[in-house]
Amino acid sequence: MASFTTIWVCFVFTTELALPHVEAFCRFKNNHDQINVTCRKETKFPSGIPQNAFLIDLSHCKISSLQRKDLQSFSQLRIFRIAGSQLRTIENTTFDHNQQLNVLDLSRNSNINSDTTKTFICHLARMNRNVRELYLSVMNITTSDFYDIIRCLEKTQLTVLDLSSTIKGSLKNYTFSKMKSLRVLKLGSIYPVNLRALVNLTLLNTLRLSDTKLEEIPSFYDRDTNATLLPSLTALYLDANYIARLPSKSVGLDNLEFMSMRSNRLMRFTASDISTLSTKLNTLFFNTNKGIHIEECSFSESVTRLELRDCRIAFSRNVRTIFRTATHMTGLSLTKNTFDQSDDALGTIFHPMPNLTHLSLEYCSIKHIPDTTFQGLHRLIMLTLRGNRISKLSSKHFRDLHSLESLNLAENKLTMVYEDVIKSFPPSLKAVDFAQNPFVCTCDLLWFMKLFRGGRIVFLETDTNDAYKCYNPAEMAGKKLTSFEITDADCVHMSLGVKLIIMISGIVCFVALITLVVYRFRWYIGYGYFLLRARRREAMEVSGQTQYAYDAFVAYNKNDLTWVKDELLPLLEDEAHLRLCVHDRDWLCGRDVIDNIVQSIESSRKTLLIVSNAFAASQWCQLEMTLAQHRLLAEDRNALVLVLMEPIERRNVTPRLILQMRQQTYLEWTDDPVGQKLFWKKLLRSLKKQSGSIVHSSSVDRPKPEFSEDGIEPGCVDVDVSDRTPLSQRAHV
Repeated sequence: MASFTTIWVCFVFTTELALPHVEAFCRFKNNHDQINVTCRKETKFPSGIPQNAFLIDLSHCKISSLQRKDLQSFSQLRIFRIAGSQLRTIENTTFDHNQQLNVLDLSRNSNINSDTTKTFICHLARMNRNVRELYLSVMNITTSDFYDIIRCLEKTQLTVLDLSSTIKGSLKNYTFSKMKSLRVLKLGSIYPVNLRALVNLTLLNTLRLSDTKLEEIPSFYDRDTNATLLPSLTALYLDANYIARLPSKSVGLDNLEFMSMRSNRLMRFTASDISTLSTKLNTLFFNTNKGIHIEECSFSESVTRLELRDCRIAFSRNVRTIFRTATHMTGLSLTKNTFDQSDDALGTIFHPMPNLTHLSLEYCSIKHIPDTTFQGLHRLIMLTLRGNRISKLSSKHFRDLHSLESLNLAENKLTMVYEDVIKSFPPSLKAVDFAQNPFVCTCDLLWFMKLFRGGRIVFLETDTNDAYKCYNPAEMAGKKLTSFEITDADCVHMSLGVKLIIMISGIVCFVALITLVVYRFRWYIGYGYFLLRARRREAMEVSGQTQYAYDAFVAYNKNDLTWVKDELLPLLEDEAHLRLCVHDRDWLCGRDVIDNIVQSIESSRKTLLIVSNAFAASQWCQLEMTLAQHRLLAEDRNALVLVLMEPIERRNVTPRLILQMRQQTYLEWTDDPVGQKLFWKKLLRSLKKQSGSIVHSSSVDRPKPEFSEDGIEPGCVDVDVSDRTPLSQRAHV
């Protein structure tokens, strides 16, 4: 089968071609005096194509019709492709003047009427005797028209016929028996498979039975003669089926050399299973068989090429011997599997295969390459490690790769490629790919930049946007490597400056870290400071040296200031003659808030908390309560009085407030006059009585409380609280 590769290069024709006009979406290539034309996006047959064109490719255009006048001037045309171009009509005599035509591809033009296709193919079979390859995949052909087409093609010398996804249902016996010249036959998406349709195809060497719902590899023995139906078959494609295992006995494929079983359900196989299938089998494509289990030494010496892409194999110590007997392996693809980094399986798994020339390990989650990984691979030509997590290269990685020509390390985590690594590259290396790596553009990258600009090695993807760019330092982030200008002289002068910058940066970072820690834990630092002060005051109290400046420190929110000024202060200060510390009046200006809080609590015999919703929602008020609670525990005395001004909403309730209210009886303010009288009596008694221990006292030691009819201990308050005239209307004492 002739193979032609379309290369998208704009060819500049000489004056000998004398082209008056060339279509905008066409590309031309002169390949040894053979003009190859490739067009895309055309809506009609393009003009301006040289009459001596050898190949015309109009695939994926939007040409709805082909006529005789379109192609009658191309007498040297050998290959014509118009696959997937939305063809609707095609004139029977379209190729009558193209008697040199060898290859015709009409695939994926399902809009053509079945009868039109049949009439055209039968006319082509009569008029163009040189057609050898015909591609009719994914066409709209009825069953009756299909068999009429086959009868017409029996008169030709076709060697390649593609009918994938074109025919429905199973084939009749002897369908292709008269097409004895066939060498390649593609029959995808037919089921059930009837191998009797292939009788007499003694020259057939390639067969595709992809997507045919096969659950096992069928037998190719003729049940009448017990001989193999396809004695020349060397390549078999069974992709996208449901096959779960290889056959345990011969199926008549003794000459098979190539097998593709991609996207099946293979669970496991051994070397004996492969040899049973064919002793000549040397190429295996087992890609996308999820969860496949491979036994030890599963591949014999006969296997030279193997693909196990995307099989979810975890290569570890337990499976690193699967290639022990594959000593003649030359091509191996393990892309999209994983390597266990913990047991160093990657370091030895390839050692039994010294003949490897192509190795693909793309997207295998490799973080570290052991120094022994490629040991002994002297013949390796192409190595692909794209899409891993490799962050460091060693000169030992490449010391045995004497024949390496292509190296792909794109999409890894490489920030630097050092001088010793560059020098370890073999002289044979011609192309490398380091695209999409997070390079740090400093003097350490100098040797890599020399290689990048040197020209001895081709860097792939250099024209792709952001393929090679700096990620660090910050001033270089996002810039392309081509704009990173640095020389040896720059690096000599920069070395001292870089060290100085690093040192200063370290000091700045340390100071910033300390500042951040102090800011983040400022409340806890305040706690510690308060604890030390509390311990000191506790010792002074034991020795009788404690002197308080205030009877109580009043902690309240600014929203409750009116109540404090008009209700609380007049009674406690003017009438009960208590000394109160109120932050709006008694705090020193310019002093730190925390210092003022701590000083006020320590200078007061007790702390009075005026709790409201505003108080509970305030961070500073919460801090005052926390410090007061800490003093309560640290000094082991009841120095905290809590007044509840109103019901606290659930969203404002904190764990500390709940704990305090559960552990200590608190006073509740009320609008009822009788209740207010009781409230003031209780509050005065709480502020005037001595502070006793809350830890060491017991129910036995405490005096039994006495109650009057109104529930208040009699005689504990000698202040008249019946007069509730506001502070503004009273004369100060």
